[in-house]
Amino acid sequence: MLLVVIGIALIVEGFLPQQIPALLPPALSWRIPAGILFSLAIGLVSSLLGIAGGEAIIPTLVFAFGADIKTAGTASHYC
Repeated sequence: MLLVVIGIALIVEGFLPQQIPALLPPALSWRIPAGILFSLAIGLVSSLLGIAGGEAIIPTLVFAFGADIKTAGTASHYC
């Protein structure tokens, strides 16, 4: 169910304007703790569901941090 919701969110993102604003403010005081919390949550979900992390990393980078889909996909390979 989680992967279906993520897939639908990414399909909807394809129809949105090119530059959508990030959900997090640009201040590092917000982004660093959020990045740590997101990485822990992604690791937990990935290990419990037995999925690769990219299925959760890419939507997090797109929606929370405002990265475009190509950058998020490329960055997920190096995480």
